[in-house]
Amino acid sequence: MLDECRRWMDGTRGTWTLAPKSARVLGGFTSQYRQDKNLWKAIFNSTTSNRAPGGRPRVYAEVAANHYKSISNSYFFDRCLHWRGLCVEPNPVYHADLRSERTCALTATCVADHTKEIDMILPNSAWHGARGGVADSHFVTGFHVAGTKPVRRHCVRLQDEFDRLQFNHIDILFLDLEGYEDSALRGINFEKTRFDTIMCESACEDVLPAHGYHKIPIPGWLPTIQDRVWQRSE
Repeated sequence: MLDECRRWMDGTRGTWTLAPKSARVLGGFTSQYRQDKNLWKAIFNSTTSNRAPGGRPRVYAEVAANHYKSISNSYFFDRCLHWRGLCVEPNPVYHADLRSERTCALTATCVADHTKEIDMILPNSAWHGARGGVADSHFVTGFHVAGTKPVRRHCVRLQDEFDRLQFNHIDILFLDLEGYEDSALRGINFEKTRFDTIMCESACEDVLPAHGYHKIPIPGWLPTIQDRVWQRSE
């Protein structure tokens, strides 16, 4: 195990960051607001194993992945816990590092409710890349980097990517698509692929309850992000 992983787990290392400390909530692993740390403790009981009870390999998926490590919700599960993973990221500024520094399978484009062409804002620097997204999303139009022009991407369905990788049971799905999460969710066959936990940034309420998911509280989270974790009622 990497030394930084051991130190995160035993509490002797704070959050890894490229950003100024004032932009981060310290005390986590690599997530912006300790999402990875608190989910690992509250949902996965601080496990160090990459196997679920019964021996099934643990699996995560992150959409969109952005930087391989900075403000990443999935880096810890990948590089520290050695889970299998899928990273979906349309911005080419991140692709080389995701391929070289992570073990996840990379889907180097966008996802939607069905395969189609979509105009996207994709800033050409790692620092500003997290401000990208679907060009007509109000989250993006109100916050994107000035001068960045839309580019067209051919989007795929998440279910097709899960089928390609033979992922039929995913322990945690991270969705942060700046208001386009509902479209990505509609590209999933929830009868075919099981998700134990879904962390969804926004636009989830019109999709997830219909598939039996409900919000759960996570100890230690800031109130502003407390309502973003979903689990399915058994």
